[in-house]
Amino acid sequence: MKTANILSRKKRPEFYDYDLFIFQSDIKLHIATAGAIIPRKMILLTNNNSEIYDFYNNLDTEQEFQINPNLEEIVYNKELIKNERFTSEVYLNSFTKYAKKGFYSFDKTNIENPYDKKFHLVAYPQSNNKDDKFKTLGENLHFLNSSTETITSFINEIEKMSFQSFEITY
Repeated sequence: MKTANILSRKKRPEFYDYDLFIFQSDIKLHIATAGAIIPRKMILLTNNNSEIYDFYNNLDTEQEFQINPNLEEIVYNKELIKNERFTSEVYLNSFTKYAKKGFYSFDKTNIENPYDKKFHLVAYPQSNNKDDKFKTLGENLHFLNSSTETITSFINEIEKMSFQSFEITY
């Protein structure tokens, strides 16, 4: 599980680069927060990350995946201006890793602004496989029940496949 160096161990920071995993009945989401300021109910999704990482890192099966065709416009051009050593292969590494395991993998679009709530789809599986292992985790169920607007934003992008940035509601 990713942790931050903070003064108080009782409270996690609202902004940090978290991996969030959300399991619905037929869709698995991976969301890299990239320093976004997110509510505590989203941070609680990280409570089981070590178990999730272990499970999927040891899973032998890999699926075919696709990459968002608009990443050059959304990410690459902007990153190359800031860092001439930027490579798409390095950027895509963790997102394709999760897409191969059946996740729709999202990233925060504007990582310089922690208040910006725009995300974009990076990589996704060509077919959906149902995986029930983590759907019943308490944090997952609580988040699904209390955050329908947030989930709807991601599901809408999966259904439309617009391959554009979109804003989420917490």
